[in-house]
Amino acid sequence: MTKKEAPQEGIKYLDLKAVTKYAGFAHDIYTRQLLRQGKFDYPAPPVKEEHKGYWKWMIPAASVDHYLQSRKVRTGKRRFILKMDLEDAEKARKALKAAGIEHTLELSFKKKAKGTK
Repeated sequence: MTKKEAPQEGIKYLDLKAVTKYAGFAHDIYTRQLLRQGKFDYPAPPVKEEHKGYWKWMIPAASVDHYLQSRKVRTGKRRFILKMDLEDAEKARKALKAAGIEHTLELSFKKKAKGTK
């Protein structure tokens, strides 16, 4: 390990599996992708440490916390496309209104030709 890669004193470092569990990610692969994209570089960069004959990434817990706090969480309205027959449009309006869902329905007014599936 070079001096450049030496861990700083007083900083808690986690390996990839520990980061995955700590952050609540589903797979280590996702954690590794975030590491390669540089998402854990601030406030302290990750370091590679030699461990029993191989190199292991060690990521500062503060960097993981910073990433988790800075992630954009999708809020606001979402758009869904529902395909239905025109005869069912009124039923859909009533069901959405009864559920208290704010909505807009855009009907295509395309009717199937009789005898086609």
